[in-house]
Amino acid sequence: MGVVGRYRLSNKIFDLLQETGKGTGDAISALLNEEDANAYKFDGIRYDCGSKEGLLEANIEYALKQPELKKGIRVYGSPE
Repeated sequence: MGVVGRYRLSNKIFDLLQETGKGTGDAISALLNEEDANAYKFDGIRYDCGSKEGLLEANIEYALKQPELKKGIRVYGSPE
């Protein structure tokens, strides 16, 4: 499972951040112990556009599905 998109958290998260510290994910885990969360199961390909490789993969996949772009796409190299 992965998180794609954005979080919507209640204001309680700020109290929990003071207790756990920033950036650890522990505050969100603590919040989930106190409140319900909603999720959507996505069937498809997920690209990590936060990485250079993932962003390139997403753009290449998009281009290959567009008739006007597909013609100009060339693949360089081979998989490692």
